[in-house]
Amino acid sequence: MQTTLRFDEELMRRIKAEAAQSGMTLTRYIEVALRERLRRRRPSGRRGPRKIKLPVSRAKGGLAAGIRDLKEARAIIVDDADARRLRMRRN
Repeated sequence: MQTTLRFDEELMRRIKAEAAQSGMTLTRYIEVALRERLRRRRPSGRRGPRKIKLPVSRAKGGLAAGIRDLKEARAIIVDDADARRLRMRRN
């Protein structure tokens, strides 16, 4: 099959030089390069990006008993971290 391709001039110079150095015709060099690219691109024949299965949490619950909202929970965490830092300084 014949077709017409348009390449950037610099790219075409590089392709011709590589083909000559490899001892191939320009047509053969481009054909080999395209086959290699296609082989590496989709080895399993899939189309589109690969799907990734993400883990889904099935945890139930909420805030610990006695804590009314997230603001209160954050305050407890900050207070606990501050207490740990004070203990470390004393030791």
